[in-house]
Amino acid sequence: AAYGAAGAFRRLSLMEAATGEGRRTLTLDPAAAAAIARAAEAAYPNEACGLLIGHAEARGWRVTDAVAGANVHPEPHHRFEVDPRLVFEWMRKLRGGPSSLIGHFHSHPDGRAEPSATDGASAYDRNAIWLIAAVSAGRIGAIRAFRLGRGPQGAFVEIPTVSGRT
Repeated sequence: AAYGAAGAFRRLSLMEAATGEGRRTLTLDPAAAAAIARAAEAAYPNEACGLLIGHAEARGWRVTDAVAGANVHPEPHHRFEVDPRLVFEWMRKLRGGPSSLIGHFHSHPDGRAEPSATDGASAYDRNAIWLIAAVSAGRIGAIRAFRLGRGPQGAFVEIPTVSGRT
């Protein structure tokens, strides 16, 4: 399934199906999932955010680490912006190594683990993984992964997520 900027579902396009976009998976290592959960619960009722560290694999991506960062957006209850200093710090740290910055995570306080209209309006990097964590009453719920689709409207496409090794 895929989500438009307003959260509407759509089917994968023929191009996405032909290129394997709909068959790729995201493997989320347990330590990364735990870091996302801690950050999301600690930030509640504001949106948590941070970086996803990992690498591409034959059938998708693996997130090996999640680095929580400050949400520097002036409206942190409804929006997020990862501190750019954290982004540049990790880009430098990872330079030349086997892992890279493959995306970011953020939480939706008392919301669903799916892209919002605000997410759709601010998304631009088709290579970035968007991990979204639902938090209800301060407790972590679902964590789901998305990318911008390759179609002309740029709707989000959900990436099936599996738990990885520790």
